[in-house]
Amino acid sequence: MWPKVGKVSEIFKTDKGFQLFKLEDRRRYEDPEARSQAEQMVLQQQAGEKQVKYLKELEDKYVTMDKEAEEFLDFEKIMQEKPGAKASEVFAKLRNEQRPLATIKNNGKTTVITVAEIVKDLEATFFHGTEQPIAPKEMNAKKDAILRDKLLKIIGPLEAKLLGIDQSKEYLSAVKKFREELLFDTFMSKVVLPTVKVTQEEARKYYNENIADYSTPLMLKMKSLAFLDEKNAQDALKKLKAGSDFKWVSSNVKGLAAEDDKRMLNFGGTLLAVTALPDDLQKTVGNARSGDIFLYKDPGNLFYVLTVETAFPPQAKSYEEAQNEAAKAVYGRKINQSLTDYENKLKEVYETEIFLVNENN
Repeated sequence: MWPKVGKVSEIFKTDKGFQLFKLEDRRRYEDPEARSQAEQMVLQQQAGEKQVKYLKELEDKYVTMDKEAEEFLDFEKIMQEKPGAKASEVFAKLRNEQRPLATIKNNGKTTVITVAEIVKDLEATFFHGTEQPIAPKEMNAKKDAILRDKLLKIIGPLEAKLLGIDQSKEYLSAVKKFREELLFDTFMSKVVLPTVKVTQEEARKYYNENIADYSTPLMLKMKSLAFLDEKNAQDALKKLKAGSDFKWVSSNVKGLAAEDDKRMLNFGGTLLAVTALPDDLQKTVGNARSGDIFLYKDPGNLFYVLTVETAFPPQAKSYEEAQNEAAKAVYGRKINQSLTDYENKLKEVYETEIFLVNENN
């Protein structure tokens, strides 16, 4: 419950003494973006809760758990009996245990998940070896997650078939798309990729022809004055080009925009890459050097007089630094060309039909 207006808080002790607060006013702040994020979080939470509930219902429907096996694989109980035991010692006695932990029956078919299957997957989670003590709560959580995943892979398809999802248009379309992607990936790995090779000469040639792609952009540090109208901006530009000091001009011109004008672009005091500037301004300052002065007309907004304090020209990477990038670019081009060549060959062998679809019907 939010405190009422006029209410005084309790006394808080701080490093500087004691403080208390009085609520003078309370207003609701509406932030559409924050509201949207909050709604998404709530929806995700609700979806997660429903998913857990639904999966539990499926487990109750299809799965029979062996209570004795569950207790047998309770790592908190195991570690109470053998405190400080290493994972290798525990797994050695469990990895061959074939008693059923979960049994799934459907239409006369029985599937069993044994203790040994779960232990095998658990042991695989010890990336740094099993010569370390077991954290029982963490192991129980991992065990439950592994078991849930195994159950879902079995009972999910069973329920899907029962509901006829495997015959639905959406499912069949997804399967078709998956098969097409798998066939294409296989075709690429078996037929196209083995034929594509990139030589050093090809990579170097591409680098030389596209050296601008492997260069740092022009970097500029500029001072700026923002004006409400072009006339005053032109007046300032004229003064600066005549040699007037920037600070003097900024103090003796009219029509400057307010410092808190929301339309104002921030150019001053920082090093900027030309590629980060508006497109039309990039063309204006694309070859700028230290000391250059420009007038920039921001369409529909303000007028800027810009003085270049420092300019760092583009620096190209050496071929040794860029050769991997260049080789990848050549490799991609060659793959596309190989696909085009195969497409043309197929068109020569098979008749091609083109269908026009009218989206309005």
